[in-house]
Amino acid sequence: MLLQLVQCAYHIAQSAVPFCSWSTELRNIMSNTFCVPMCTCVGALFEQELQKRNTYLLYACLPEPPPSPQHQLLHNNSIGLPTHAEVQSAQQLQKVVGYLVMQVNSITAHINKVAVAPNHRRKGIGKALLKAALRLSMTDRRALCATLHVDTYNAAALALYSKAGFQQDGHICDYYGPGKDAYKLLADLQESTMVAAFLAQQ
Repeated sequence: MLLQLVQCAYHIAQSAVPFCSWSTELRNIMSNTFCVPMCTCVGALFEQELQKRNTYLLYACLPEPPPSPQHQLLHNNSIGLPTHAEVQSAQQLQKVVGYLVMQVNSITAHINKVAVAPNHRRKGIGKALLKAALRLSMTDRRALCATLHVDTYNAAALALYSKAGFQQDGHICDYYGPGKDAYKLLADLQESTMVAAFLAQQ
């Protein structure tokens, strides 16, 4: 599990083997974001999605004070990966406030879901998750492009994706249900100067 510090005291972590002890929090965020009932079957489908090959879960955590010595060690670790004990200690102190699910094949990273808890929105968490996902796609997986779908009426998300270098690549009717269309967006991860500028932002 890789952990790195981002702005506003939030942490972005990623793991190809997700989430276990935080599954309830992640499900609640999904339910509040996508307006779906948090029944057992929906939670099970979410977990199945995360078990697919080349699927990554990135999640934003808000540390709850006071930090323990183990958490401080994890916070300052910039060389090696944290031990299992350090991760468990950090999990006990942190609250998940957002997540991103992404699947990466040989050349394309597809961002399936981005969700932030309602009381933590407009704090840069979605932006931090997106930047972490694009960096992972480009550096670890050498992806050439990134794709995603977004509600045509979600102005805030559209603005963020536009700043990140995504451009409209299609319009899908009824993607989210009757009368709920989606834009397919595409970003060139190798050539786009907008992607590079987005990743360079603090």
